[in-house]
Amino acid sequence: MRRVKSAAFAGLLALGLVTPAVWAQQRPDPEKVFAKLDANGDGKLSLEEYIAPAKTEEIKQKRTENFKRLDKDGDGFLTLEEFKAGLGRRRS
Repeated sequence: MRRVKSAAFAGLLALGLVTPAVWAQQRPDPEKVFAKLDANGDGKLSLEEYIAPAKTEEIKQKRTENFKRLDKDGDGFLTLEEFKAGLGRRRS
């Protein structure tokens, strides 16, 4: 259901029927998303945790590539700061 809602808002945004401000209000809180992905609660995301929600191999591959881009210090984990920085880049 959430994907349908997101897809609908994306379509409305593309058509100019929803403003970016309204779109931003529909986005989930990055801290909550990070905490949900952090399965072991250690305060960082491993690649396995980051790709776990992916349903297909194609999505897993895209998430793996994204993880590598976001992992700025190359330690094999994403901190909350790295995760949030990645979200900021995607919005622009």
